[in-house]
Amino acid sequence: MALSFAGHWTSRSSHSLCGSYRAFSSSILSPAISGKATAEGTLAYRQRFEEKVPFNFNEKTQMNISRIGFGGYRVTEDHSSAIGQSILNGVNLVDTSSNYGDGKSERAIGAVLSDLFEDTPITREEVVVVTKGGYIQGNILEEMKEAEKRGTPWDEVVPLHSDVLMTCISPQFLEDQITASLERLGLETLDFYLLHNPEQYFDSHSARQGPYDPAFYQRITKAFKHLEKEVERGRIQYYGVSSNSLPNPINSHSSVSLEFLLHCAKEASDNHHFAVAQFPLNMLEPMAFNTPNNYNDSKTVLQLCQDAGLVSMAHRPLNAIAAEEMLYRLTIPPDHKGKDLPTLLKEIMDYTIYQEKNYPGCDPNHPMSIKYPDLPPYTELSWAQIIASNLEVLDLYKFQEIVARQIKPVVEKHLKTLAEIDGMQEFVFNYRRGIFTTMEYFQWVLENNRHFHMTNFNDKLTIASATFDKIPLLHHRALTFNLSTGADCTLVGMRENQYVNDVLSIFANSVPHLDEDQMTSVLEFAKMEERDVATKYKADLKKAEDQNAERESQYRQSQREKAED
Repeated sequence: MALSFAGHWTSRSSHSLCGSYRAFSSSILSPAISGKATAEGTLAYRQRFEEKVPFNFNEKTQMNISRIGFGGYRVTEDHSSAIGQSILNGVNLVDTSSNYGDGKSERAIGAVLSDLFEDTPITREEVVVVTKGGYIQGNILEEMKEAEKRGTPWDEVVPLHSDVLMTCISPQFLEDQITASLERLGLETLDFYLLHNPEQYFDSHSARQGPYDPAFYQRITKAFKHLEKEVERGRIQYYGVSSNSLPNPINSHSSVSLEFLLHCAKEASDNHHFAVAQFPLNMLEPMAFNTPNNYNDSKTVLQLCQDAGLVSMAHRPLNAIAAEEMLYRLTIPPDHKGKDLPTLLKEIMDYTIYQEKNYPGCDPNHPMSIKYPDLPPYTELSWAQIIASNLEVLDLYKFQEIVARQIKPVVEKHLKTLAEIDGMQEFVFNYRRGIFTTMEYFQWVLENNRHFHMTNFNDKLTIASATFDKIPLLHHRALTFNLSTGADCTLVGMRENQYVNDVLSIFANSVPHLDEDQMTSVLEFAKMEERDVATKYKADLKKAEDQNAERESQYRQSQREKAED
């Protein structure tokens, strides 16, 4: 039976944390928790939970680490119960990063750890805490700007796609970021500190100088030398690299070679503390498991991790970046049987498009536009028309991301403004109803399509492995694949208690495992699936382009006819 966790928050978590966490004085913060994960502590934890969860022992760090780790991406204090539930039920590795939620993930995890260590048998020595640094955005970006104003700019900052996202791994920056992470987590020592996607460097350096790019790996060596000093100071135990490019072909533009990283570590110290490699691994991105990509000895990332004694940490077990850079979730979404979705969607979309086309901001001569010249632009209240123009190419998860990051924030912002203008309340009511119902019905359509597709894929996997006869759920099969690769720890996003219970339930009877032949068969089906996805995406894209070209042609024709009239 799973233990539940309901934290009663300490002073660190009860404050409303706005802006930089370091704005709070040390007198407000609870004292940092001393100690670190140890051989004895993690062994004691394993002995209590190994009947429920499998563990791996890493000789270099002498730590026992649960095969499933808690992934802290998109985690906030709203997910505190799930963090605690994981640790109370056999998950003793927690992974986060300084840029996850602009520091909210580290704060939430730190608050839960504080409560666990104070109120339960769990001790600091039993839990392996992992965090990362390298990105500059949000509050970190503001701190960088403040440093520039003071005349003490950070070294070696690399701008990325815009002025709101940058990367840096200079010693000066890493020292600052380790301090910040320790404060947010409320700890004296970080167990594993990882450089976060250092390959972002190549986004600003298009002329890569071969597989071994001297400038890039010199930066890595310099960072490793500083991290050795942090080990000496006792602020971290071990360090490593988290990179989405570790499994990539060595000649690809953004590749990061684990073999070269090990050379950098040896250059940093004869007795180096480079101990962790984190990378994507799942059925559709199996390269770390089955694709040799090192320069000299043609080993896979996982083989080289094993040879070097590194902790191999897999992320994205259920979220593959598959063909055409599409997000591909290895789960089966709900279906919506019994609903006439095409009719429902057409009716609400027609209604919403009518609202958009009659929005006063569309017409500069409309009385409301004349009276209120600063009305929100119509281009930002035409989402139903945009959705209608992209019906064929919007994938479920791409659409969900667009809704969360673009549509909802923009619509809520503008409707709030319009609600305060006399005469606009009816539009606000009608458009809110229309656009949010449109998004809901369209998501249902996409979920139905994905449900059918993923159910077919799951049926094919049943043929691939007899082991899967006892594992009917697709996401459980995906996790079984990861466990069978030999990766030491697979990070899973378990932000709700039900997700924690669901993931750990795969170990209810025994640790599922696929043999070599079964793995080969699974990967063959996965490769076919990826190929089918790419083919369908290209066909849908061509169809959408043709439809948009036809609409554009019709629009131009109508404009010509109006001009002739």
